[in-house]
Amino acid sequence: MTYVLQQDEHYSYKNVDLAKDGAVIAGLVFSYSSDLNAITAEIKTHLSKDRIQWMSYFSDNQVENSWYINTLGVSKELRRQDIAKKLLKQASQRALKNGFQRLSLHVYENNHAAIKLYESFGFIKEKRVKLIGHSFFETRKLFANILMRCDLAG
Repeated sequence: MTYVLQQDEHYSYKNVDLAKDGAVIAGLVFSYSSDLNAITAEIKTHLSKDRIQWMSYFSDNQVENSWYINTLGVSKELRRQDIAKKLLKQASQRALKNGFQRLSLHVYENNHAAIKLYESFGFIKEKRVKLIGHSFFETRKLFANILMRCDLAG
């Protein structure tokens, strides 16, 4: 919980943008500098080796000097109403405000709807990352994720 409450941490609540439908949270995007995705010595003291291995698939495969979208989610009942695109636009504005000209993210290879959304926003596939040897991926039949990037026009 400490990381969420610290305002200058990349896991801070300040890096979350919400979309609301009246009083209901319709979706959110959580984003920060990709440089902050490294697994630091401090992080290693708080997490199990298993969790660190899981995180390394993402932290070891980054688009340098980009604004990283860690999470993008929209409530199931409110999907297909351009909320996700509005949240991506918000992340783009946050990136530009912080001096970044590029967005990046990871998406599971079998999440075709998300890939289609990201491509419609201008993302391109940068790299396929095989996910092997970890129970989280094996039990969910997740064999790869795709690292994607989107160049922003300032």
